[in-house]
Amino acid sequence: MVNREPHLATLLYTMPGTYGTNRIYHEGVETSIVYHCLVSPAGHRLIRNDDGDVINAKWQIIIHQPLSLPKTATKKIQFAGTEYRILSLVTYSKHTEIYT
Repeated sequence: MVNREPHLATLLYTMPGTYGTNRIYHEGVETSIVYHCLVSPAGHRLIRNDDGDVINAKWQIIIHQPLSLPKTATKKIQFAGTEYRILSLVTYSKHTEIYT
């Protein structure tokens, strides 16, 4: 069980790949950043995913700084030995809320 206390989490995002002028596909670059954050169960928080489906979020993660990530990047987060896909990332002026 993950308690709402400071954790180290690794934020991973991968930019989409591109085709070069010679029609060779180049994989996207994965970037990883480690943050101190607060993690707690999301309760009954409902999130609308990219397909338009409403699903229940499992975790709420609060990072005490605003983040600016590319919209086209694939985003994941790792904490407590498990990797989660980010369903929602909301940046405010002083912190960022992430739902998985």
